Amino acid sequence: MKRRTAAVIGAGPAGLTTAKSLLANGIHPTIFEPRNAVGGLWSPDAGSVTLNPGMRTNLSRYSCVFPELAYEPGVSMLPTAKEVGEYLERYRRRHIPDECLKLGCAVANVGKVEGGGWSITWRNAEEEGGEEEFDFLVICSGFFSMPYVPPMLMDGFTGSVLHSVEYSWPHGKLSGKKKIVVLGGSMSGVEIAADIALRISSLPEEERAGIELVHLFSRPFWIIPRFLPIAHQGDPSAPRFVPNDIVLYDVNRRRENPMPMDKTQEEKNILINTFMSSQVGGRQENIHPNLHITDDYMRLPPWVTISDSYLEFVRSGAIKPVIGRLESADGSTLRTNTVEITDVDTILLGTGFHPSASLQRFLPEDLFRDLTSNDADTPDDSNFLPLLLYKESLHPSFSNTGGFVGMHKGPFFGVMELQGRWMAGLLSGKFPWPSAPEMELGISQSRAVRTLRTTGRSLEARMQWTMGDYLAFIDELRQTIGLPLLPETNQIYPNTMVPAHFSPGNEEAEKTLREVAEIITERRGEDEAKDGILSRVIFKALHGKWKLHRKIVSRHPGFSSGTFEGVAEFLPRPPSFSCTPPTTGSDTNDKADGREEAATCANITIAPSAPPPPVHSGEVLEYLYTETGTFTTTPAPTMPTPLTIQTRRSYIYRHHPTEDTITVWFVKPEDSSRVDYFFHRVEISGRGKDGKGGWVGGGKHLCRADWYWPRYRFRFNSGGSGGEAGDGRLKEFEIGYGVKGPKKEYDSDGIYERV
Repeated sequence: MKRRTAAVIGAGPAGLTTAKSLLANGIHPTIFEPRNAVGGLWSPDAGSVTLNPGMRTNLSRYSCVFPELAYEPGVSMLPTAKEVGEYLERYRRRHIPDECLKLGCAVANVGKVEGGGWSITWRNAEEEGGEEEFDFLVICSGFFSMPYVPPMLMDGFTGSVLHSVEYSWPHGKLSGKKKIVVLGGSMSGVEIAADIALRISSLPEEERAGIELVHLFSRPFWIIPRFLPIAHQGDPSAPRFVPNDIVLYDVNRRRENPMPMDKTQEEKNILINTFMSSQVGGRQENIHPNLHITDDYMRLPPWVTISDSYLEFVRSGAIKPVIGRLESADGSTLRTNTVEITDVDTILLGTGFHPSASLQRFLPEDLFRDLTSNDADTPDDSNFLPLLLYKESLHPSFSNTGGFVGMHKGPFFGVMELQGRWMAGLLSGKFPWPSAPEMELGISQSRAVRTLRTTGRSLEARMQWTMGDYLAFIDELRQTIGLPLLPETNQIYPNTMVPAHFSPGNEEAEKTLREVAEIITERRGEDEAKDGILSRVIFKALHGKWKLHRKIVSRHPGFSSGTFEGVAEFLPRPPSFSCTPPTTGSDTNDKADGREEAATCANITIAPSAPPPPVHSGEVLEYLYTETGTFTTTPAPTMPTPLTIQTRRSYIYRHHPTEDTITVWFVKPEDSSRVDYFFHRVEISGRGKDGKGGWVGGGKHLCRADWYWPRYRFRFNSGGSGGEAGDGRLKEFEIGYGVKGPKKEYDSDGIYERV
């Protein structure tokens, strides 16, 4: 019997999972990939679009995963692009034989074979190649194939223009600039704006003050943090935190309260936006007027971005958000439909990607025209809905011999897995093909959406994603291929759907499900603060300015008691030095030898970080802490008249994701921006048991001649009620010290409240 074959174009996640499913259905795939490594965007091999290896996913490793291979222990909760690329290489080694791969081979032409099948002409870097015929064709080259540059009247602009795919820091087109405009209000625009703000914040104050960063977008959007809170019944001010997808992909909420079918689209939008508001703690009016989701915007389709630092950069003024649509540029002036932005040096386009140009290179002209539109009255929409397909996969022009997998905006791993299984089942005869009228009906609906978006250009018609309801799309695909309803509805919150549910009983899937169960389950006793997440959430929440009130009670005649009133700022910047923090418990022995402890405190290995370790998407790993204000002494027999002193103090705070800890460092006396030596770790032990609430911690550390007993308390907003997630913002926190040494003995207790 003749072996059935399929050409698979693209060795990214979609191509790999599709090839695995084809093999399982008795079809031999050949994967054509122009890069010399698998992984697509996640590949370490450069291509037209390549992710920065240090960039983190916006979703957890439990969603960015295929069912039948779990991540290895030690991979970040939010994997970097490098870690995802390594995972995909492991997946390939486990599931895809070498004989199925043609790496370094770009498809130059696709043709239909008379009598059925497809011909593939390919070339390698040496311009050598060949032509082969296949029974089937599956295009998995991805939506994010080419940078999208919107049509704009930019010929008169005298500054520099670059796309987010070109962005790096430092960059010649950004160095020395005084006014940078980031264009685009979706994921890449927010990430790039936050990252540039982080880089600018590391510059000297006088240089920083001379740079203006403007973020231009057409409408306000929700900014979701990467971790969301789940309320604790006993102490609402000490919620636990989980990755955002663990909350957002909870199936119980939608099953128990399904979207009413009789609602208008506007009413549905209000319900969805109300849920989003519950996750971020309001409508963002307290951050900036241009980020306020007003009643009018609540009626529109939701627009969502993900960032841990963008909001605070806006609140501090480091990012200036402007609502408007760019219409033209002249010299250094940008004209929008709302305002003019003058003196612009550089425009950075966070406008996304599209697949059309890459597909047009190898598809036959008539097929490409069929897939994009045969109707002259249907405008192109290349960065949103470039292809008119049935369920994002099929088209009658393939004559039931092929289609697409992963060819839509936001191709999550779970969607790609189920699309790949469906495609393999269709091609093998396991599943029935939809009829031509069914396909045409689905395609006509896509055409109507595109026409509404492109001709009306109204905000009501501008959705962010073609398949905005991820769980509904997953459920539709699940039913199509006959998978059981998993996870089953239960009383657990959150009851999260992840791709591992698609392979019940598989050993690798069970590994991932056990990890998810561990994340969801409330920790108790000594382990309640040891989830690998809390230190990151606390550190992220410190960003910005705080009102500070501190009381000092001295028991040493040479050291005054008093109160301090002022402002403290945690200024984010890229890591300025490299170090390994001391292990927990290394500094808690009252009888430790002073000289040995002094060496540990002052001489922990610190190396300059030049260039700084890679930090991307605005991820904050270091703060320069500065407090300024007035210290007023308490009247005492030796000093009956209060003395008022203007004071300033600085420290450096560092987050160490691998060690799951926060450390504090002294700065050099002659340069308060540079690290001097280690101070202490911020060790969170659990929820407060004294009735005051919040997450608390402490420790003990001998630093040179003085003992320090730091104590911390972090109180978050309530996080909702009844087990629901709320905003999770840090409401206030306390930092205190007990200090005892040869020349000092005092207690210091400070309360910080957000400015």
